[in-house]
Amino acid sequence: MTKILLHAGTHKTGTTTLQAALAGHRDALAERGVYYPRISDFFPVDPAVQAANAHFALAAAIAEYGAEDRARLAAFTGHLRTVSPDFSHVVLSAESLYRYTLDCESKPGLEDPEVSDADRRRMRAGYVARLAEVFAGFDVEVILYFRRVDRFAESFYSEVIVSTRAAPRFAEFLAVRPALFDYRFQIDLFSRHFPVRACGFEQKARGGLVESFFRDNGLGPACPAPPALRASIPPQAALWMRRAKRGRRMSIRERRRRWLFALQPQIARKLFGAGTPSSFWPDLAARDAFIARYQHAVPEIDFPVPDPDIAPACTWTGAMHQRAERRFLNWQERQADWIAAREEARKQPFMP
Repeated sequence: MTKILLHAGTHKTGTTTLQAALAGHRDALAERGVYYPRISDFFPVDPAVQAANAHFALAAAIAEYGAEDRARLAAFTGHLRTVSPDFSHVVLSAESLYRYTLDCESKPGLEDPEVSDADRRRMRAGYVARLAEVFAGFDVEVILYFRRVDRFAESFYSEVIVSTRAAPRFAEFLAVRPALFDYRFQIDLFSRHFPVRACGFEQKARGGLVESFFRDNGLGPACPAPPALRASIPPQAALWMRRAKRGRRMSIRERRRRWLFALQPQIARKLFGAGTPSSFWPDLAARDAFIARYQHAVPEIDFPVPDPDIAPACTWTGAMHQRAERRFLNWQERQADWIAAREEARKQPFMP
């Protein structure tokens, strides 16, 4: 029976690079019996955008689950049943499968601190149960990659700041999303419905993430891996973005321009201290307590040992912010044609 590999993240574990490798060699993989479906054939996704490499629309349809979503999901799973005899493996990849809850896309209030952790976990459990219903009758295995939890928290916080309208402080972000960091909860939740293989990201990345994914899952020789596609902005740039968003609704275009600005190497180094160690953690005790809280329950994963010291806490003053704002406005004016060309080509800020 055809095996469906459901690669469900997590975020910030090289998923964008892996998805690009799979999508970029779709035809060659099919010839050897590995099917990586083109999601735009089944869901309303522009095939030209980078997000079309992944199966985010599938994950979102399971969350929304309206009449059109259900019809598209039925068509997609029906297609898999039809073509599965031609393939040994079907690979589906969307890190949003790791965090979505029931109806999460239509209820931004889920980020409200007044929504209890228990309610979020209940809605998260409902989502995974629905995921299992959608794939009932298939031979599914869930693949999860976890990075050391303090690194995951910092990296995902920066991602939330640049890619969403939210502007929480780091401590607020941790408080609102505890289930994201509760690796034991997530593993056990998926395990109620599927076989689960949980891996340490840092260990797998040492031998090449794409190479290890293909080797571990019996997919044959690895596709050539593209360069890392999702560079993170420096911590100070995240604080700049957060302050700029506070008190007003920033357009997606402005947010992406600021994101692009913060990724320019010279700007990142001179304005935001890229290359100089800094941390969102206020002190060593806070970091270590966070690690102890969430990693002690997953002894089966060999996470890297934390450094005995911690980088200085990241700061962002009013004067620093004013300087960055002036630099951004000047850069935006000078690079107007280049920025417009990128936007016309629908390039994400992290894309070359």
